Amino acid sequence: MQQQAITKTHPEVLELSPYWAMADALIGGTLEMREKGELYLPRWPNEEKDSYEKRIACATLLPAFSETVANMTGRAFRAPLIPQDNVPPKVAAILPVFDGQGRSVDRFAMEVFACALAAGSAGILVDMPFVEGATTQADIVAAGARPYAVLIEPDSIINWRIGKNGAIEHLRFYEEAEEPDGDFNTKRIKQIRALWPGRFEIHRLNDKGEWVLHLAGAMSLDVIPYVPVVLGDDDHVVTAKPKLRDLMHLNIEHWQSKSDQQTILHVARV
Repeated sequence: MQQQAITKTHPEVLELSPYWAMADALIGGTLEMREKGELYLPRWPNEEKDSYEKRIACATLLPAFSETVANMTGRAFRAPLIPQDNVPPKVAAILPVFDGQGRSVDRFAMEVFACALAAGSAGILVDMPFVEGATTQADIVAAGARPYAVLIEPDSIINWRIGKNGAIEHLRFYEEAEEPDGDFNTKRIKQIRALWPGRFEIHRLNDKGEWVLHLAGAMSLDVIPYVPVVLGDDDHVVTAKPKLRDLMHLNIEHWQSKSDQQTILHVARV
């Protein structure tokens, strides 16, 4: 079955779960909630725009949801992860820099857990740097390329397909690539990566705003190196409902009620 999903940053694609945007906003804190405006803090009938803007500028968020996610994640990882003796040496060597960006496997696992707890699901993609001109494994080793893990948030996934055996046969998602921009700067480029067993494609926007093939190639694996992490109330690999969704609603209700109380106090004091 093929599905589609998208985040607040990609409004052109249907969003499957409203909880993703709610989790992003609540974890983002007061400034993020203010930025959402009337989505989570309604403007009442006959309320002047200027009055509403002042009201929301004074609103503050009780971080109930974000602190709950942080506390539960901290409890789950209160002890460090200890590799067992049967972990292959090549795998053990990458654990201190598990994501290729300096984060250890402990820190990376905490981020994956927190994402899956907040959104209902997350995913781990095992990636490998593209080595231009490499034709053998020795060329890749000589270039210093090594596998690394990437956190795939559910709201970046565009679509997927699951085979009869339960394995993911296709995965397509948004990501950002960082490339040099002049002698001193870098730039981030939004792109779409598509994966099938044994091959991949990367698409980027051209000057006309059209998605075009930027890079394609073969993978040495006959499976898609993606592992779903589901902490929701069902086992769906992408759209599992987060267990803390009721807390999300209560936190937003408190955000709205607190704004009303602040307004009442302000009027009374004046």
